[in-house]
Amino acid sequence: MPPEALEVERKEALKTLPAEEVDSFFRHVAEFGTVKCPEQIEQDAQALAENKEALAIAKRELVAEREKIQREWDELQRTKPPPPNLGLDEFYTEWKKRNSTKPTPP
Repeated sequence: MPPEALEVERKEALKTLPAEEVDSFFRHVAEFGTVKCPEQIEQDAQALAENKEALAIAKRELVAEREKIQREWDELQRTKPPPPNLGLDEFYTEWKKRNSTKPTPP
């Protein structure tokens, strides 16, 4: 609505409603009631469509990268050398060698 029409409606509302409520309502209308022309709406719609397309492209790239990383991880797991298969006796012997105290010279 044009500002003149809003003022007319405000004056009409003041006849039946408290001034505080009317002023608060029309203040909110002024703050949030921005009118866009059809060209602006079309531009906004085009920008939104472009943003959605960019988001879709980025998502596809991330999915491809994740799949590549997963393949690399699987390959690493496949080629990973097995852990040493020491029995308890060998483990204890190795542990004892590593942790034995060496005699200090007198």
